[in-house]
Amino acid sequence: MHTSVDFQAFGESLSRSLEAETGSPQTESNADLREVCRCLLATRGRNLRGRLLLAAAHQGPRFNSPQVRAAANAIELLHLASLAHDDVIDSGTLRRGAPTVGAKFGQRAAAFAGASLFAHAVETMAECGSNELEQFAATARDMCDGGMRELRDLFNIERTPADCGAVAKLKTASAFRLAARLGAGLSGAEKATVTDVTKFGLDFGIAYQIWDDLVDLLADPTVSGKTPGSDLRHGVYTLPVIHACEEDAAIRKLLGAPNESDEEQARLVAAVKATGGVERAADAAAYHAACAAKIAGSLPRPEPLRDLLDEVRKSHLGLLP
Repeated sequence: MHTSVDFQAFGESLSRSLEAETGSPQTESNADLREVCRCLLATRGRNLRGRLLLAAAHQGPRFNSPQVRAAANAIELLHLASLAHDDVIDSGTLRRGAPTVGAKFGQRAAAFAGASLFAHAVETMAECGSNELEQFAATARDMCDGGMRELRDLFNIERTPADCGAVAKLKTASAFRLAARLGAGLSGAEKATVTDVTKFGLDFGIAYQIWDDLVDLLADPTVSGKTPGSDLRHGVYTLPVIHACEEDAAIRKLLGAPNESDEEQARLVAAVKATGGVERAADAAAYHAACAAKIAGSLPRPEPLRDLLDEVRKSHLGLLP
């Protein structure tokens, strides 16, 4: 009989490891940099990518190896670096109810902290082997590619679901795919299992991105802890907005330029909600979640991956009105 994965204990252990990373000799010599890195650590969320890596690692016999732990640290450090990057790009003021690094320390400090944490991530990933480091580097490139594609499409009223999906795969789901692949591979899982777990990670990541887009658009900021409507304000037209435009062409007249006021933003959100755009996006997320769940069901140990998928789905949907 399989025992359950103690994700809470793992999360606490990973937090301690990440705190040690942000207090490493590289940052100890610079108190300002250390403070910014620790601020990022406090707003990182639930160690989701590291926990996914652990769940994937339970498909093989070496699920508790030092390499698995190092990879979990590296994937979370990469995520922390991406949060600092996001602060620079979108100038958001809230993350999980707390001031962002950019709001607290300034965008330049956020940029330096992100670069430092990315360097830590590379160093940590190098402990796992050259092949794993190559996978890590390829994922970092994918994330940058996705970010550039999103930047190219800012305020683009002709953005399509395919455009949005391509960015979701590159910018977000690639890190989920990497976590799943590394976890299964480093734990010694069978080759076919590694392939299936990697597919699970990709579908999970796409579903996650759509759920996150819905939360950004619809959730009460006092509940979600995020700057409301950040995507719309910055011209990132996500899947629910794109589908809304397909159903009501008049919505496009409200897009194409920054909203000048909160009232305009509220009118735009109301117009999107009045269509079936939100429901269609939710259906797309449900489809990818169902694909991931189906894959998990075929694996040697489905429970850890299913449990994590269910947790994330419930937490996101619980934030929606």
